[in-house]
Amino acid sequence: MNVQLQRPAQAIVTQEPGPSSKVVELGGYLPADNHGSVAPRALADIGLRRGALIDLTLKHFYVEVKPSTLVLAARLGLPATLLVPLFECMRRAGLVEPVEAGPLPHERVWALASEGRRRAARAMDVSRYVGPAPVSLEAYRREIGRDIGQIGWPRPAALAELLKQTCLDSHQVDALGTAFAGEGLIFIHGPSGSGKTHMLKLLSSMLTGSIRVPHAIAVGESILEVFDPRLHRPCAESAQAGTNVDRRWVSCLRPTIRVGSETLKQLFDPHLDGGSGRYSAPHQVKANGGMLLIDDFDANRPQAAQLIDRWRALLETGVDRLRFPDGSAVDLPVSGRMVLAASLAPEALGGEALVRRLAGRVDLARLPECVYRAWVERLYTLQGCASPRELSGWLVDMHRSAGLPLAPGVAVRLLQIAADGARYRGESLNLDRVALERAWHVHRGLPIQAGRPPDASLRRGTIATPQHRRAPGSIDVRSRQPHQPA
Repeated sequence: MNVQLQRPAQAIVTQEPGPSSKVVELGGYLPADNHGSVAPRALADIGLRRGALIDLTLKHFYVEVKPSTLVLAARLGLPATLLVPLFECMRRAGLVEPVEAGPLPHERVWALASEGRRRAARAMDVSRYVGPAPVSLEAYRREIGRDIGQIGWPRPAALAELLKQTCLDSHQVDALGTAFAGEGLIFIHGPSGSGKTHMLKLLSSMLTGSIRVPHAIAVGESILEVFDPRLHRPCAESAQAGTNVDRRWVSCLRPTIRVGSETLKQLFDPHLDGGSGRYSAPHQVKANGGMLLIDDFDANRPQAAQLIDRWRALLETGVDRLRFPDGSAVDLPVSGRMVLAASLAPEALGGEALVRRLAGRVDLARLPECVYRAWVERLYTLQGCASPRELSGWLVDMHRSAGLPLAPGVAVRLLQIAADGARYRGESLNLDRVALERAWHVHRGLPIQAGRPPDASLRRGTIATPQHRRAPGSIDVRSRQPHQPA
């Protein structure tokens, strides 16, 4: 059942029903809030049912026992001048009582009355959200609708500079840039270690510009939290905003949210946080106006198939239907980009139906040796390596002898292990053959004999004697020919 916000006005009973029940008209839905970043100037501009606003205000007394109107206004993200008449209405209803008069109306200090405590407890049972006042559903739809098509992307030269740390050639970079300029799914696939995760990290810095993110959205009787301080980065101007700015919204850099397959269940519908008892928006809503990156997408095949089916419908309509645990549903616009990284090709996950809806794809499964070697040499040169060509050839030999495909991720990981080993031994990093061989053995879980450098010849976990120390007649595991002493 879809949520409908148009409901008749209703009265709020301020004590248990009975012959002497006192009824005060506090209900009714208020008109939708304003459309810009300017703070609401009247209660009608907030876009919330007045009863819901009163319930949220009463719950704030759990945080601040005897707050002033000014303190509560800051917590709710609303101008204090709007709360003065609201508190007067709540006082007449017997929900709050003044305990200290200030020189100005908005400096008056309040405490909960008996009926206010009971109503606050009931409101807390319905929703444990205690934060800034939520924006209306219509206001959120307008904001996202205005933002669609305004996402900025780097130009070809900037994108090439950004992705020079990857193994992509110029044609792949252009294809990726074209995909980001459009709309739809972007699919990156390749075997483990092919550099998918590294590429996702680089792509997360592509977005430019900012977007306004609401602290929360009012969805019927529920409150859906959207702003997440762990994922959203407020702009500098957001902290310096004046008093006339609507504090229910946070001006943030366009979000880039990177998640793994273990969080796919949070990509569908609002989920209830068991610890806080509050509804949190799914990742595709938190990434609205930005980019959602999903790594190891195919690790959970059933959920991956579900997400593909759902995203197909979203691409066709631009709207995602969120379902709450109580059975209610709401349609929200979703804009931005979605990047999937998987080991399997898209044909193996969604067939041709998925391929047709891809804005672009990057295949990291087939990496030419010349491209791999050039990338390794460039990477290791940046790290101060004196012989990058020798190390790139050695890496290719090691991959072949171990029966592994050329994997950029392995080259990066060896570099990290070599740096960690130097730090452990209290040495400065000297990126040479010995350091890389030692890192290879650590990476593959192979023993290193004390008192000598690790061996470079390896085949599927077998360590051979170093070339210059082999006994006559021993077998070189790479050539399978008897060793002839020099």
